Amino acid sequence: MISIGNLQIKLCLGDVEVTKAYLGDVEVYGSTPQPVEKYMTMTVGESAGETTIKPTVTGSLPNLNLQYRINNGDWTDFIVGTTADIHAVAGDSVQWKGNNQDGVSTSSSNYLNFAVSGNPVAISGNVMSLIDGVGDALEIPCNYCFYKLFSTSNVNTVSSDFLPATTLKNDCYSNMFSGCTSLTTAPELPATTLAVDCYQYMFSGCTSLTTAPELPATTLANFCYYRMLENCSSLTQAPELQATTLANNCYSSMFQGCTSLVNAPALPATTLSNRCYQYMFSGCTSLTTAPEL
Repeated sequence: MISIGNLQIKLCLGDVEVTKAYLGDVEVYGSTPQPVEKYMTMTVGESAGETTIKPTVTGSLPNLNLQYRINNGDWTDFIVGTTADIHAVAGDSVQWKGNNQDGVSTSSSNYLNFAVSGNPVAISGNVMSLIDGVGDALEIPCNYCFYKLFSTSNVNTVSSDFLPATTLKNDCYSNMFSGCTSLTTAPELPATTLAVDCYQYMFSGCTSLTTAPELPATTLANFCYYRMLENCSSLTQAPELQATTLANNCYSSMFQGCTSLVNAPALPATTLSNRCYQYMFSGCTSLTTAPEL
């Protein structure tokens, strides 16, 4: 695009758009790549019936900024407590974004929850679109940022790239999907350095979850995996645990109540910490072999 005053001209040769133009060795025109928008998206399943989506705030989030659009329509502000619930039918998609540079939740007493009932939804896109409006950010801005974001909601799948952040904060994903009893597919968790309580109770009570996400982290923090997969009664395969230096309570009760778990993961750690394995496999009644130590 070339600008002359307020006039902008797209440079083309025939039907081909030119991305760069030179005079000798001097670049006189270069197109600017547009950012790829990766909005958090909820897509309603094909089953008959209606889905109700109701963002709610527990406590107080006075600066919460939230917009939505249905089926690529116009963006509309969602004012929690004022805007009507969203009612969608099979095949509809609802996208979300916001400018919340300080996070969408701030504590276990002040948090945003997307309550979804009726026909289940598949979640895709990028949760960070709630932070920067487009989904480019890779650093979670605050403690408790996504605490209980979908807790007890009727969510059945989550795309693998939904949680791309590599810099975490304390409790940032704590309870995020807890009690989502329809959830069958979990997102990837790419961070290799964890924060205190970051995955605590994250998938607790997800009774339809059969496969846990891979856990590549090698630097752990206190209580980072505490009760993460507790009572996931359909879980048959545990993720590989790669860390060799552990933290206080890091794996405590991690698989407690996983009654379908048959094989325990190897435990390669050579440096342990207080209660790091406490109740890790408590109630795993199908477990037939002890973990390698």
